[in-house]
Amino acid sequence: MKIKQVIGITISLLGCLISLLAMGASQIGLDQDQGWGPARWFLLGTGLVLILIPHIRMLTRQSFGRIMDLSTRYFPGIESAFESIKGGIARLNELPMVGEKTVSPKGQRGFWINVQLSAIFLISVAAFTFLISVGRWTTWLVTTEHFHLLAAGFRSGQTYLAIDPNPALLELEDPYPFENRQDVDQLWDASLYNGKYYLYWGPMPALVTLAIESFGNIQVDDPHLTWLFLVGMLLINLLILRNLWSYEFDTLPAWSILPPALVMGLSNPLPWLMSRPAVYEAAIAAGQFFFLLGIYWVLVLARKPLGGTWFIAIPGICLAMAIASRLTLAPAAILLLSGFILLRKSSEQKINGSARHSFWILTAIAFTPIILGLAGLAIYNFVRFGSFFELGHRYQLTLQGLAGNYASSFSTRNILPNLYNYFLNPFRRIETFPFVKALWGSYSVPILRANASQSYHVEQVTGTLISVPFILYGVVPLLGWGRSIWKQIGDSRLGEIQISTIIPGDWGWLYLVLVVTAGLTLIPILIISYSTMRYLLDMLPMLLILASIGFAYCLQEFGQKRLNRIGFFLSGICLSGYSAIIGVLLGVTGYFANFEYFNPELFDRISRFLAF
Repeated sequence: MKIKQVIGITISLLGCLISLLAMGASQIGLDQDQGWGPARWFLLGTGLVLILIPHIRMLTRQSFGRIMDLSTRYFPGIESAFESIKGGIARLNELPMVGEKTVSPKGQRGFWINVQLSAIFLISVAAFTFLISVGRWTTWLVTTEHFHLLAAGFRSGQTYLAIDPNPALLELEDPYPFENRQDVDQLWDASLYNGKYYLYWGPMPALVTLAIESFGNIQVDDPHLTWLFLVGMLLINLLILRNLWSYEFDTLPAWSILPPALVMGLSNPLPWLMSRPAVYEAAIAAGQFFFLLGIYWVLVLARKPLGGTWFIAIPGICLAMAIASRLTLAPAAILLLSGFILLRKSSEQKINGSARHSFWILTAIAFTPIILGLAGLAIYNFVRFGSFFELGHRYQLTLQGLAGNYASSFSTRNILPNLYNYFLNPFRRIETFPFVKALWGSYSVPILRANASQSYHVEQVTGTLISVPFILYGVVPLLGWGRSIWKQIGDSRLGEIQISTIIPGDWGWLYLVLVVTAGLTLIPILIISYSTMRYLLDMLPMLLILASIGFAYCLQEFGQKRLNRIGFFLSGICLSGYSAIIGVLLGVTGYFANFEYFNPELFDRISRFLAF
């Protein structure tokens, strides 16, 4: 019996077992309810799908053959019509393709790539500025100034904010439960410790603020930081795209870069963050800016090593700054840097025939900035709280008092509700502008009987699969490689399967590194007892890079024929256009509908103009 048959039988038997468990759940005590709820129906459906999966190919072939037999019997001319259509498609695929590398010189292709990326960048920056200023362009709403206050504290040689807490707040026996301080003026979401205000967010945005403010008598508030880091993140994302299309996907036409560029510029939650740019958005945007900058330098240095060995430290410096902005990025940064070292050694071996530098030298140079950065953060925490590992999150003055039961801030019970909220939670459609609004997240997944922890809290959030379906392209390479491995299983033993012949070049291994890295960026926001739209930015840039690679993979692997390539391009344009439109419309409302309340005249004019 072949390996494929053994796997197929195993999957079908597993499906039978799951189906039997669903049908007999009440009898065996698995379900105390005699009725059929969503969970039992879901279990039964899963079992039936597993039973049918190994036989789908055979069933579809038989069904299609039966349909064709009936069609030719009752409609004798349909077979000749099919042959005519196939002949027309074949002739269409033989036509030359405008924009192909073989038609357009490399310089012309690069010019049109730059034109498209520049246009997307300018349009996105204009949209960001329009939203952050609620349509007034030059006048921005003031939200928070936390990082400015911390920068002022740094300027005075202290690690606490340059603002004193309300004496009434300090007189409270326990100021952390909200009900004890609800009538007292306070700096919301700051951390109160030993009579001083601190921030549990990383210090890097405050250091950037300090550097900017040193150039003159200016004040950089959190909205300015949010805009600056998001615009910088957009620029780095587009440079990553340009790098991929210039080296890894250089056979694709210039216009193929447009769909991923569009979705990187305007998809949710980027416009959403501009609708209420506060300290939270500034911290997340700073972390992603430096993290993406690290990815960009990984791409540059892994493929084309520069002259000096010390250039290898550049990705580590960028990733250390990302960690100093958002500590939850540390595991992903360490994995990405490890993948960079392996790719760099592989690149040296291809260029020189052998690795020029030892593995340990490369590792030491690359990881030194991260080690120094983590050590600096530990000292920073010790100076503030007397502990190397205390961030101050437990002392936050927020809606929930965390100091008394800090362990409740994280729970594995939150994983399934967070997965649902971040990937599948829908938006609400309305009849007037902006036509869509974000819904509040769910506290449970009834179909799986999964309830979040008691301390779980939700805000508005729209699932990425709902608002940014373009990310589905990100799984296509994995499916394609899995299909190739499946083919090899039928003709080879497991030990004879050559994975290296399936995963193409450096971009394939980089893609796998980014897949695992994206998973690590997702883990922290899945276990935290809080679900909100801004947390999508912790994972979405990585998913969009993977989706861009997947889109290019589709064009490269399945788009040799003109008709296929046009089809993939149109599907990419439709998905990216939808993602951009939904992203901007969701951003118009945001958390607090600032656009509607602070510029009602313009909002009303737009609503009447777009009224049906």
